Amino acid sequence: MLFLIPIIAFMGFISGYLLKKYIPEEQKEAKPYLFWAEKILLSLLLFFLLYTSFSLSLFSLIFFCAGIVLGFFLQEIYLSLGIALLGLDFLPSVFVFILGLVKGEKHILKNALFFFLPFLLLLLPLPSKYTTLFAAGGICIYILRGKKK
Repeated sequence: MLFLIPIIAFMGFISGYLLKKYIPEEQKEAKPYLFWAEKILLSLLLFFLLYTSFSLSLFSLIFFCAGIVLGFFLQEIYLSLGIALLGLDFLPSVFVFILGLVKGEKHILKNALFFFLPFLLLLLPLPSKYTTLFAAGGICIYILRGKKK
């Protein structure tokens, strides 16, 4: 039953896409508000991930920095969001669902690939604490980067 959490969270992106497609005039007026709503939701998600996973150890710092490097070079937020859901916690999935409603983008297939690809990491014996920190690093660089061109 827990494996349905990421699928339900991704439904937010599909719903956001449908909202953007069928109500485009509302999206144009609300663009600055949606931008700030996205940043606030990502900041809350980042705070939650760091609060639940960070400890003062070398491995924590290494995984967080690796997430920053990956986020800097790859620039795909969906990959970081998929990794954030590897812990199968309920609260991050709620943030991801609401973020999907706010963000709703056109390229659902590409985003689905980046979103569900991290679930192959479940085959590796990594503690979810480290994968969560990896995702937090990617989300952190996305927040700091600002608007994607």
